[in-house]
Amino acid sequence: MIKLSGYQEQAQRLLGEFFRAKRRELQKNTPLLLPLFDRTMEYMMRPKSKRVRGYLVCAGYQLVSGKLPAEVVRLSIIAEMLHAYLLIEDDIIDRDEQRRGGKTLHISLAHVHRRHPDAEHLGMSHAVLLAGLLGIWARQRIHASAFPLARKERVLRKVESMLEETHYGEMLDVLLASGGRATERDIVLVYLLKTARYTFEAPLHIGAILAGAPKNDLAALSRFAIPVGIAFQMQDDLLGLFGTKRQIGKPVTSDLEEQKKTLPFLYARQMLTPSQRKPFDRLLVQRPTRKSLAAVRRMVESSGARFACAEAARQMVEEGKKALTDHPGFGIQEVSRLIQLADFVVQRSY
Repeated sequence: MIKLSGYQEQAQRLLGEFFRAKRRELQKNTPLLLPLFDRTMEYMMRPKSKRVRGYLVCAGYQLVSGKLPAEVVRLSIIAEMLHAYLLIEDDIIDRDEQRRGGKTLHISLAHVHRRHPDAEHLGMSHAVLLAGLLGIWARQRIHASAFPLARKERVLRKVESMLEETHYGEMLDVLLASGGRATERDIVLVYLLKTARYTFEAPLHIGAILAGAPKNDLAALSRFAIPVGIAFQMQDDLLGLFGTKRQIGKPVTSDLEEQKKTLPFLYARQMLTPSQRKPFDRLLVQRPTRKSLAAVRRMVESSGARFACAEAARQMVEEGKKALTDHPGFGIQEVSRLIQLADFVVQRSY
């Protein structure tokens, strides 16, 4: 099976080819849009992008067929387009200003309109439209691929259901952040809908469907993808609190600023003493500073919540790995690569 690092290089090349071709179309037909398009292209090509989703499309195909045709790799970048589409929306909703070590797309596009009195709104408007275009381009690439029509139709249905569920997850995330207590079940449901389904399950299913996978193979992939995907988000939340801006590509105060409901915060609240809980609650709702961030970190660490969250993520990864190794239909080498990726999910520092 192809290594993630090798896939990243191929994905960068394929995305570059795609966007250069689109740019030539715009140059010919709609040159006024080039400044907006160029910033979108820069956003898509940033080197900090992990390209995990496109890699998993390839992995899903190889697990089922034992092969990796060039057409699968070419099509796999749709997962990166769909990922960017959802990220752009998420950044606007969360009012984030940094992503992948640079400006979020709506902030970057606002700079194009910097002399206009409503530059911020114009930047967001164009970001919404360009996010939509990324979704359109992904679907066009599926239609234009050389795979049998029945398989392309199944892939399109999977993409539509994934986008629907991810938007439900985003809505739930916004609702929980708007106030009130969130239960562990609420938070895990957000992790499932907003991360696990589209980051792990959907890409693996897309690749497997293209290879003609039967239902039992797809079910096995789901038993792997869902716990590993939830663990991925748990690790993201830990990195978002204990990492650095350089590691995660955005400010480490983001979750506090947006009053996100995360498992590290929930576990800390459950594990702190009643006298510690009140000041912790106050820290979660006030505007974060360097001092308050340090205090939150200390309380999450000292309560044992950081360890509990990391251990829960590790156990979920083990659950996913077992589901993969227990399924008789997949090759040993292909399974081994995915197990390495699953371990990376909880070991990574970015």
